Amino acid sequence: MKTLMSKVLIFFILIFGSQFIQAAKITLVPEGKLHLNVTNPDKGYSDLVLHSVLISTAQEELFTVSEVRIDLMSKERVVLSKSLPMERIVGETQGVAQMAAQGLGAFLNAQILTRNGFRELFGRELQAASSSEIKPNEVLMLTRQHFSLDFVPDQLRVTIHGINALDEEEVLHVSTAVESYNSPVSYTTPLRGAWLMTSLPSIQSHHRLNP
Repeated sequence: MKTLMSKVLIFFILIFGSQFIQAAKITLVPEGKLHLNVTNPDKGYSDLVLHSVLISTAQEELFTVSEVRIDLMSKERVVLSKSLPMERIVGETQGVAQMAAQGLGAFLNAQILTRNGFRELFGRELQAASSSEIKPNEVLMLTRQHFSLDFVPDQLRVTIHGINALDEEEVLHVSTAVESYNSPVSYTTPLRGAWLMTSLPSIQSHHRLNP
């Protein structure tokens, strides 16, 4: 009886198993949860940064991304939705890859919050994809997604639409919790009088989050 059931199970895996194996994977950075930083508590303003979204494939898979959407949600309801153009995602991926190729690998590490690049996140070396078609052992990278908000979300969801190697459409989702955070540290400038600041990091730059 056990032998018969094992054969039936193997049959279903062979016939239907490929339908349950996703061709691509979404990795959010930072992993775990995101902090909603209170910027003006009197008016209810906050800001939120999703540092990077990484779209990778399995070693033998091929996946073409057609749409990337980020939803901010409250009590399972979408309050704010943002779609990202593919040319921007490909451009950012290539930009970071070019800096790494020129010896500025620290910029890649800063964007994905690691010390050893893609290997630390995925356990293997990955190359930057040069188009929306992600080949085996390639990755697409979307960076510095900043939101200024007048509401308090409790969840961020990333949705990817794409076509796998069998020319089938796949829709992938990944979500992460959002928690409000009010720093207990207060800052006071040590300078007096009028000063001109000619260069400083923006709220979206890699100086904001670093390993």
